[in-house]
Amino acid sequence: MSGVDSGVLDRAQGCWLGQLAGDSLGSLVEFRHAADIAAQYPDGVRDLADGGTWGTIAGQPTDDSEMALALARSLVARGTYDHADVLAAYQAWAASDPFDIGNTTRAGLAGYHAPESQANGALMRISPLGIFGARRDPVEVRAWARADARQTHIHEVCQAANEVFVTALVTAIGQGAGAAEVLAVFAQAAADPALPEAVRACLAAAA
Repeated sequence: MSGVDSGVLDRAQGCWLGQLAGDSLGSLVEFRHAADIAAQYPDGVRDLADGGTWGTIAGQPTDDSEMALALARSLVARGTYDHADVLAAYQAWAASDPFDIGNTTRAGLAGYHAPESQANGALMRISPLGIFGARRDPVEVRAWARADARQTHIHEVCQAANEVFVTALVTAIGQGAGAAEVLAVFAQAAADPALPEAVRACLAAAA
């Protein structure tokens, strides 16, 4: 890709591969208890395989990566985060009869937001924005991360989680930051009293 630093490109590709592979691996144990998963996979879930909760084939994306793909296509086509275009892409995907779709996501795309829901559906699809925003104004990218959460998940916890996660991705992909620097981003965010306690607690544990 002309004009793109090879390091940035490598990290962007790694992030996208992590989205797709991690999603498919997770589908093998979705909704199961941690102890049950550990008993079957003592070394972690490491091999793409057929089966799982939804009977998917090895490497098949779930609703999370299907929505991430819809977001990525819109970002590439528009060259920016276009709220209306992204919403239309999400709604077109929902109308395609996917094998799974979260309740909060389904309601939000139909125009009926669940104000109390702190479900993680918005966070699970947002990685393309971290890739896209790696060489853009971080303030604008953080605003886009919040806006994308509001497409389906309007709770402040969901918006804040999207913002912090995308900030970490931009730091890692765009700046080549290592684990310590990314954890420092989490630690700084966790110290912000304006952040919801649920998000601060998770970030503090991660850092």
